[in-house]
Amino acid sequence: MGLYVLKVQSKKERLIIEQIVRLTERLGYKIYSAAILPKLKGYLVIEGDNDDIQKIVPSLLNVHRIVGEMKPSELDTFLTKEEKPIQLNIGDKVQILKGAFKNDFATVKAVNEAKKECTLELQNTFVSIPLTLKTSEIKKVAQDDEDSSQ
Repeated sequence: MGLYVLKVQSKKERLIIEQIVRLTERLGYKIYSAAILPKLKGYLVIEGDNDDIQKIVPSLLNVHRIVGEMKPSELDTFLTKEEKPIQLNIGDKVQILKGAFKNDFATVKAVNEAKKECTLELQNTFVSIPLTLKTSEIKKVAQDDEDSSQ
């Protein structure tokens, strides 16, 4: 038993997992789990007996090949940790982390928690420029941090 990486057609990962579940239930293959890794598009990781994996892969549509065995410690690098959402309020000072205005400071003008977006107004500009960015692209800064960096 081990973890194996499959090269599959991109955007067909979920369909392939459904095929694996159906075949495992119907034919009694010893495949215990299958995972889609967000950081590895076009690949699946499945856990099961080597012989059963070798038998099932040729019957799966959209699977190109078995890449090889993976150690459990290697899997840890691909598992993503869900980021804790930052609490933003109108008037908060933030620093932009990505894009054309990277490292610039802005003030929060509106927050859309459902879309995880906020509308910002750049500071130190002659013209008011509203920007809408994902909350993952900014970080909240304390008032004294901003003053010391200018």
